[in-house]
Amino acid sequence: MTDAAPPWAYEQVALSAHDPRWAETARSECATLAEVLGPSIEHIGSTAVPGLVAKPIVDLMAAVADPADHPRWAEQLAFRDRLRADPQLARDYAALKRRLAVAHADDREAYTEGKAAFIARS
Repeated sequence: MTDAAPPWAYEQVALSAHDPRWAETARSECATLAEVLGPSIEHIGSTAVPGLVAKPIVDLMAAVADPADHPRWAEQLAFRDRLRADPQLARDYAALKRRLAVAHADDREAYTEGKAAFIARS
């Protein structure tokens, strides 16, 4: 195993306006994956929040038998649900994402790290 960052870590951060098709893509992928992994698959990340700018990558999270009770599962869903329920929080998060996308356009790792404090306190 190496400590080198994966190639995608330095891809350009490109945000897109919300695309309602992301939800259908997520539903379709969840249904496909459920055939293999079971029903515990959730659409997470910014594409799961209507109206929120996002990198056009649909993030899915699946529960598995071993670490399924890991706190990350509940944390991811709770943050998604808070953004869905609180339009001001979603707007604040979108503004942060836009600032970080400009500041770290070629460093997705730094872009992601820049969101950590907001997510932790939300």
